[in-house]
Parts: sequence; C-alpha cells; structure tokens
Amino acid sequence: MLWRLDRDADARALFESEIDRRRAALGERQPAVADALEAHGRRLLEHEAAVESEAALRAAIEIREFSAPDDRVALAAARCVLGRALTAQRRFADAEQTLLEAEQRLSQAGDPAASRAHEALVELYVAWHRETDAKRWRAPSP
Repeated sequence: MLWRLDRDADARALFESEIDRRRAALGERQPAVADALEAHGRRLLEHEAAVESEAALRAAIEIREFSAPDDRVALAAARCVLGRALTAQRRFADAEQTLLEAEQRLSQAGDPAASRAHEALVELYVAWHRETDAKRWRAPSP
C-alpha cells in the first residue's frame, strides 16, 4: 500500500509540475494550461480527492471561459467532471445544476460525451437517493 501512495504522490507532483511548466511557458490563461488542469482534476477525482479535484476543474473552466468561450463542448465536458467532483462531496444540488447544464450542452451539440453526463446524473441521483430521477437518466436518450 505504501508503494501505491508513493506513486500517487509522484503522479500528483508530475501533474503539478506540468501545470507550472505550461503556465511559465505559455501564460496563465492558455488552453494548454486548462487541459493540464482538467487532466489533473480527473486524476484527483479518480483517487478520491474531490475537493482538490474541484479546485483544479474550476480553474480549468475559468481558463476555458476566457480563452475559448465558444468551445461549448469542452466547457460542458469539464463541467461534467466538476459535477462528479461535487457529487463525491455530497453537494448534490450544486452537482445537479452543473450536470444538467453540461448534459444539455453536450446533447445539443450531438457530442458522444453526453452519455458520460447521463452516467454522472445517474450516479448523482443514486447517491442522493432519488431513484426515480436516476431511472429517467438510465433510459436511452430519444
């Protein structure tokens, strides 16, 4: 187990180093910095660090809103991951609002990532003990 903890710490340090490198080379508000922050946020969430994940994802979203506000799919995909981080923190109302907005944008764009938003909504509603809502999102989209 200790070996795994050391690997996670090493991975975290590598992600943070890459984010810092991109900021220094490209500037704070560049899409490449947002990409690194979002990847870091995803990894943190996978390793049950939801609060830290939320911070990285919010920073990525802020950069995307500034640098590429018309890329609604990328913004919605990042918000979908943010919704999962909020669900993991049991901040269900915030997660619901974030995920519903992400799902709507992804579905309107016809993006396959909409299915990930559906899965995230199911996870949210199961955790929130709202089985009727979870069932609605489990059903195939029209």
